[in-house]
Amino acid sequence: MPIEPRPIDPFASLRLLTIKHVCSLTGFSKNHVYRKIRAGTFPASIRIGPNSVRWQQVAVEAWLKEQALNPPPPNPAQRPRRPSDDGGWIRP
Repeated sequence: MPIEPRPIDPFASLRLLTIKHVCSLTGFSKNHVYRKIRAGTFPASIRIGPNSVRWQQVAVEAWLKEQALNPPPPNPAQRPRRPSDDGGWIRP
C-alpha cells in the first residue's frame, strides 16, 4: 500500500509552539533549547507577552530538516562506550 503524502498545512506559518512542544519535537530539555538559542544554533523564540514566548512551527521544522540533512560530525575526543558485566556502560 503506498504512503499518502501529508496534506499541506496552510496555517503552519502561523502556528506557534510552546517550549513543551519544542522539547517534544526535538527531544531536547528546556535548558538545552535555551543554550542552543544563546549559541545561535536554534531558531529564536518570539515574545508574545511579558512572561510568554513561542516558536514558529515552520522555523522549528525547517531546523529539524536541516539537522537531518546535515548531521554534526562525530566528536573524535569522545570514545565509544561498551556494556559492562553489571548492565551499566563503561568507556574502554
